Amino acid sequence: MKTNSLPLAAITGQEGIKRALLLVAVDPGLKGVAIAGPRGTGKTILARGLRQLLPKIEQIRGCPCHCRPDKPASWCSRCREQYGGSEFSDGGSLPVVCREAPFIEVPLGATEDRLLGAIDVEQSLAGGARAWQPGLIGEANGGVLYVDQLNLLDDGLVNSLFDAMSGICRLEREGISVQYPSDFVLVGTYDPDEGALRGHLADRIAIHVTSGVIDDLEQRIEIMRRQELFVDEPEAFEKLYADEQSDLLRKIDGARERLPAVTITESQVLYLIGQSLKRGVPGHRGDLFAVRLAKAHAALEGRMAVEPIDLALAVELVIKPRQTVDLPEEEAQQPPPPPPPPPPPPEPDRDNKEDPPPEAPKDEQTMTLPEEFFFDAEDVPVEDELLSLQNKAQRQARGGAHGKQKSMERGRYARALLPPPGKPSRIAVDATLRAAAPYQQERRRSGKFGNREVIVTDSDLRAKQFVRKSGALIIFVVDASGSMAFNRMSSAKGAVSVLLNEAYVNRDKVAMIIFRGQKAEVIVPPTRSVELAKKRFDQVPVGGGSPLADAIAQALELGVKSVGSDVGQVIITLITDGRGNIPLHPEEGPKNREQLNEEILALSRKIPEQGFSMLVIDTANKFTSTGFAEKIAEAAFGQYYYLPKMSATTLAETVKSGVHALRK
Repeated sequence: MKTNSLPLAAITGQEGIKRALLLVAVDPGLKGVAIAGPRGTGKTILARGLRQLLPKIEQIRGCPCHCRPDKPASWCSRCREQYGGSEFSDGGSLPVVCREAPFIEVPLGATEDRLLGAIDVEQSLAGGARAWQPGLIGEANGGVLYVDQLNLLDDGLVNSLFDAMSGICRLEREGISVQYPSDFVLVGTYDPDEGALRGHLADRIAIHVTSGVIDDLEQRIEIMRRQELFVDEPEAFEKLYADEQSDLLRKIDGARERLPAVTITESQVLYLIGQSLKRGVPGHRGDLFAVRLAKAHAALEGRMAVEPIDLALAVELVIKPRQTVDLPEEEAQQPPPPPPPPPPPPEPDRDNKEDPPPEAPKDEQTMTLPEEFFFDAEDVPVEDELLSLQNKAQRQARGGAHGKQKSMERGRYARALLPPPGKPSRIAVDATLRAAAPYQQERRRSGKFGNREVIVTDSDLRAKQFVRKSGALIIFVVDASGSMAFNRMSSAKGAVSVLLNEAYVNRDKVAMIIFRGQKAEVIVPPTRSVELAKKRFDQVPVGGGSPLADAIAQALELGVKSVGSDVGQVIITLITDGRGNIPLHPEEGPKNREQLNEEILALSRKIPEQGFSMLVIDTANKFTSTGFAEKIAEAAFGQYYYLPKMSATTLAETVKSGVHALRK
């Protein structure tokens, strides 16, 4: 078979990834391999090398979904209609063909219709009835579905992949209702610096490996030599490594035949489950995948029983990538224990009485905990490692769930919808033709549309929905009045600087409003520039009155102006003690405390009405606090945090946690 990919046997280095690919070739039930690593480390070349190791498959002749004749329960709707009768129930009379296993690549800009399938326009126009064609998932059935930059795939496509990995894909759209098999191995490559995989998709993939940078001089020279030979003389290159590739194929075929008979003991299964429990692996899928991988590796090495080396590899490739708790190095390197000896027979109980429980020592006193107790935020030590683990977990939980904005105007074409009434939209020609195709013969026979070859009516029109990258605008609203103004401003400056350093990755922007005297002022307009923010911070005045109402009003105005470009969400972070004493319009005269508070709450209620979110950081001293800052958070349906002794680090971590909780 001639392909444009390097044979796996000819690839230098990256032995761990090559072994992982061999394992999914032996047991496709492992469902996939995720390969992480920096750019230029050969991830894509390695993944495409799997193409030549896939065994041939048997399928029903002419089926675009490669339905297997021995699995009628998973046949596609077309095969069910054509071969679902009693005369084909035994499968013996089915037209069967043997072919190469498919290797399908999913482009990063694929649409939902291309991935899942849609109406076949050509057949519908010719036959006058709805006909469907499978998407890339159906074409990959029985083979491999490869996605480069898997972590950057659109959220809607990731959800579709997740559903399809169950083995059956159901398509309900545009008047069609069909199903087809989707039994494929998912191979994905990605750069972890550009974002983590979505957690629920990563859990469906058994093996997670990393491609490292090869720093051995001789290996790097050998890589260049082989690449030049492959580009200049591909046929000679293929012949050069034909024997090694054939040995690899024979090894895989032998392992596939051996796999059903490979045994694993109960104590070995308990060891793998124990490793999952110790490492905090959520769910049971990791246990199941670890057992399958251990057996597949034993079969690949020509053994009929699982040995400790197979268990160690299962822990390394399946369990450790899923762990949420790091074990001490000594405990993590412990080999699988031998099976425990049988327990000794119980001694007869002479008195037939249970021993009473041991009494506690007399000098030990029972401690009673109070029902409620509080810690000041500054008095609780937080280790850097704990904070980094928390941030890592939050990034993985997000996994690309934010940063996308849907629009009918601009961006990347993602899907087609019915056009919104009264709004101009860009016509999705492909979806419009699919909607019109089944009715062409009927419309021609009616004679109402003249001699047009393709007849499209208003009911067929579909509009394009676009998706573009977007981030959040985090507006800091900082109280610069009163005796604590200097501490608040210092902490806010530090927090904004920390958040700006992370803004580029999340496509977030940061703005800052201070309020003092009679009015609030935007001192940092929406930006991702650390330098601009620092310049604006210099010589900020503090002291005077507290125009809290005007600050919230300006934050609302700034948010309304910013939404619609590359900002998909506005999060207002208010840092105050909640004691505003200047009305929204000072020229109208003074107001009492009740009127001032009601004015502030009325403005706060407008925040959720605009679709914005709010964090309230209460800096009031606990002895003088009025609790009004918490009422502001309640009026805005926002998050409330009490930080009377906040520092820049504490504030930055609090805001990051709050922003994560509020992201849409």
